[in-house]
Amino acid sequence: MSKAGMAAGPSRLGPSAGGQAGAAAGVVGAMLLVQLTPVWAGLTAAALLTGAALFIKPACRVLLLTIASVLAGYWLSAWLGAWLRAESLTGFAEPVRIALSRLGLIGYVIPLSLLYFCVKPKNSYLAAGRFGNIIYFPLVWRGLKDPIWRSLLISSAVVTFSFLFVIDFGQDRLLQILGYSVLFAGINAALEEVIWRGYLLSRLVDHMGELKGVLICSAAFGFYHYSIGFPLEICILFGVLGIWLSGLTIRAQGLLPVFLLHFLMNILFGLSGMIF
Repeated sequence: MSKAGMAAGPSRLGPSAGGQAGAAAGVVGAMLLVQLTPVWAGLTAAALLTGAALFIKPACRVLLLTIASVLAGYWLSAWLGAWLRAESLTGFAEPVRIALSRLGLIGYVIPLSLLYFCVKPKNSYLAAGRFGNIIYFPLVWRGLKDPIWRSLLISSAVVTFSFLFVIDFGQDRLLQILGYSVLFAGINAALEEVIWRGYLLSRLVDHMGELKGVLICSAAFGFYHYSIGFPLEICILFGVLGIWLSGLTIRAQGLLPVFLLHFLMNILFGLSGMIF
């Protein structure tokens, strides 16, 4: 995308409004389906979508295969994470097992990366990104003009300050928990950003443009957290957070800035007792 196009606002690539609504329902519905139905239902749906993709136009074909990859990836990730906890990590302390079990997210990466290398998206955010690009606060495309590096510093300061009141800095195991949190954050933030902003956001922007792609990706990202134990109201907050993370990714044209913010937040989650 040209710099002029980026400055002008969100792109409006993609199919008709009806096709976009179907895409939105498919992506968010897939994330809800896998959490509300048994494994056979999700995998059957993935197989049916893959078969249907053979008989429709290429633009919609890629979207169906993306949804099928999410469905299959969820169960592959769940199986891999459970296997890691039960079989491979029994000799580690529980916080280390929790952190290393996030490697199960590779289950999402496998089908999504296969699709990515078979059919590369026009908009790909699987890059480091540029800290000097411009972002606008608070609406990403509209608002106060700011370079990403400074917006990232401000966001990090705000997030850190908000957690100062819920972290027990006097606890005996503070440094140990910090170490566990850094391990968890490094694995979780890297894999989640590759999955949600690297693979899925790229596809959704291709299919429906930046603004709608951000909203749908963020809604699915929020609902995904329900499957790992967060209550619904926290999942909604994650969805709102996902809007900023996705917008930051688009404006940076890559993942490193958003990874750093995600990494910091995961460390703070660990120190506050939300994870360990």
